[in-house]
Amino acid sequence: MARIVIVEDDPLVAMGVKIYLESRDHQIIGVATSGEQAVTVALQDAPDLVLMDVRLKGGIDGVEAAKRILAHRAIPIIFVSGSGEPQTVGRIKALRPAGLLLKPVTPADLAAEVERVAATV
Repeated sequence: MARIVIVEDDPLVAMGVKIYLESRDHQIIGVATSGEQAVTVALQDAPDLVLMDVRLKGGIDGVEAAKRILAHRAIPIIFVSGSGEPQTVGRIKALRPAGLLLKPVTPADLAAEVERVAATV
């Protein structure tokens, strides 16, 4: 299955997502809590896809982190956002993401989106 980097500022959420995706035979090759860390991990580890939260710790959010990643590598990014506000969604859509999930996300929806994107890589 897919080699995934999880970008999530809440360690408990990140651990839950990691455990769940690993139970579905995906390999979690990195977990990042800040935008800067997300860029570093994604560029160093070359995952098949990145699961990117929008609100992160640090100086840049998930959208800016994704821009920086995509400037160097064409890695599919699935955004997970707690905000459906038009400005945030517009910033995300401008990057042509592989996917967008709005929180709260059910495990079934997460798995379906990850598996849909993983099938294309």
